[in-house]
Amino acid sequence: MDKTTKAFVIGACSVIILGGVVLGARVVLPLAYTFVISIGQIFQSNDHVLDESRISYGEFIEKVEKKEIARVTISPDEGTAVVISVDGSEYSVRLAPDKDLLGLLTENDVDIAVAPPRS
Repeated sequence: MDKTTKAFVIGACSVIILGGVVLGARVVLPLAYTFVISIGQIFQSNDHVLDESRISYGEFIEKVEKKEIARVTISPDEGTAVVISVDGSEYSVRLAPDKDLLGLLTENDVDIAVAPPRS
């Protein structure tokens, strides 16, 4: 979540919570809690990859070694990568601290890109 969105969500939650104190906690606070949880869940998901297409780091390494991966776009800010397979499928993977990863990708003819920082 970028800084602007985070500030917006915090501000909106503050208004709702303060409104709950003023109007009475019995009615407004449960609604505010539900609202805050819903907004949080919306902004926690990745914008570019669905959770169903997430693979484990082990699966990712296996696919690289089998030459099933065509391109990897690394997001250093998030510690993740978007992976495009040779058949066009798109995956997301949480990267592990692996000093041999770039060598493995290069050995297996995987195109490597680095996403620009989000800040």
